[in-house]
Amino acid sequence: MSDEMSDELLRSELLSAIPGLSHGFSTRYGGVSEGAFASLNLKYPVNAQDEVGGDAHVAENRRRLCTWLQLPFEQLTAAQQTHGRRVQLVTEAEAGRGALRQQDGFEATDALISDRAGIPLLVMVADCLPVLMADPVSRGFGAVHSGWRGVQQAIVPATIAALQQHYGTLPENLRLVIGPGIGFASFEVGPEVVAAFEGAFALDDAAVVQPQGEKYRLNLPELVRRQALAAGVPDDQIAILAADTLTDARFFSYRRSVGVTGRQAGVIGWRE
Repeated sequence: MSDEMSDELLRSELLSAIPGLSHGFSTRYGGVSEGAFASLNLKYPVNAQDEVGGDAHVAENRRRLCTWLQLPFEQLTAAQQTHGRRVQLVTEAEAGRGALRQQDGFEATDALISDRAGIPLLVMVADCLPVLMADPVSRGFGAVHSGWRGVQQAIVPATIAALQQHYGTLPENLRLVIGPGIGFASFEVGPEVVAAFEGAFALDDAAVVQPQGEKYRLNLPELVRRQALAAGVPDDQIAILAADTLTDARFFSYRRSVGVTGRQAGVIGWRE
């Protein structure tokens, strides 16, 4: 099974194989933003460090992304992400929240789910993991923003449970893709972060945590994969798109840019 990569978008064959479903993980290329935010920044300005004129630029960037994906920009739905575990159901009444202004997105929300056609769900990242999932049977689908706090709070399993609760989605029918984020070799954390996972996995498991001097390397994509497996998603229906946002210049990276940077996104939705 092969994946598709252009300068602007990365797609997984796992989701591309589902008829009528559109998805993509953006890069930093193909947009109109400037400076440190060049060029496909997808997050609206929220403070003085952000790009001047960014509102219009971000709106244009999001329009372009939706055009590439053949999804309606006016229905694009986003959230004010906070590294929590809140999952929000999106119906036609909520569609379009956050499309044009950051403050209109769902408050304190890091996962969006729906089963309606024509409602693209967007999550923004710049080292955290974008996780997209869909069930071709129930048509439930979701987009999740998960950094280490989201992994520690099990937001991906919470999203899978919400899909089952609201749409009858069976985990064994889900296709789940973990998009580009900070890689195992790059993600150094302090001992307090590793301690936060005590009981969730074996701290001596070299596949997920490795000592690095006084710090540790943590394998977030593998932790999410294991959480999805434990939630009932079959191994052959989980994909990890191996791109390290810290070292790969195609992507925005919060750590590499010391906070002054744009955001790429994961987007998913059924075409009308």
